[in-house]
Amino acid sequence: MGPQALGIGAQKAGTTTVWEVLRRQPWFAAPDHKEINFFSGEYARGEQWYRDRFRGPSDGTISADISPSYLRHPIAARRAYAFDPRLRIFVILRDPVQRAFSAFLHLRRIGEVDGNVRFAEFLAMQSSFRARGWPVIADGCYAELLTPWLERFGLQQVHVLFFEELIADPGPAFEGLFRHLGAPPGSDVPVTAETLPHVNRARATRSPELSRILTQAALRVKGRGYVRVSRAFRRSLRLIEDRAGADRLPSLAAEDREHLQQVYAAHDAALERLLGRSLPW
Repeated sequence: MGPQALGIGAQKAGTTTVWEVLRRQPWFAAPDHKEINFFSGEYARGEQWYRDRFRGPSDGTISADISPSYLRHPIAARRAYAFDPRLRIFVILRDPVQRAFSAFLHLRRIGEVDGNVRFAEFLAMQSSFRARGWPVIADGCYAELLTPWLERFGLQQVHVLFFEELIADPGPAFEGLFRHLGAPPGSDVPVTAETLPHVNRARATRSPELSRILTQAALRVKGRGYVRVSRAFRRSLRLIEDRAGADRLPSLAAEDREHLQQVYAAHDAALERLLGRSLPW
């Protein structure tokens, strides 16, 4: 028992949407929940605990652990390679400027950032947020984060998807992912741009403190194995957020976009060299 593949991130780049598509495939054996985080925060639980998160695979069945925390963790790649050097790795990358802004909205939603804080002010406070485990800017330095995975597994074993291409034309993107995972020949790709599930979107909330409490409670009980209780907490959180309405979400200011584009320019160039292709943002 155990996964044949790892989805390693990036955070706020569409991993939950990919998870929703994969777990509906007849050849995909989903673990008991997304974001097991074994090679990052749960490694002390041991391999048997990790293997127990997966169903015993039958012939032709593929399992994957999708945990975005792996991309940023300093030794997750080393741990994963020691666990199984044959693992098929896939990663979803997104315009790092938009990804950072989405992460900011997420932190506001769960109460980690005050609702009155503007994005520019948040960027100025990055050192304190990185110390608290939210390295929002560093999470977009993809070349640096991918290098440990490529050094161990190689470019042929690491499949890179781009959020922008996935949203615009999901069919070819999922066909490539299915092939990489080893799906049976002829497996259908039952998604189009119109039917692609859009989940885990940025949301507003009128009660950030309550959102923070529910989010932390969901994470705690999931870590203890109470997955259904964790889902109940998250359903309650979604009901609260749905009543808030999306019109209260801020938009990304042009000056903030230009500032971050300058911050990421060298990192994006390094990523192009690493992957040997141009970027879609």
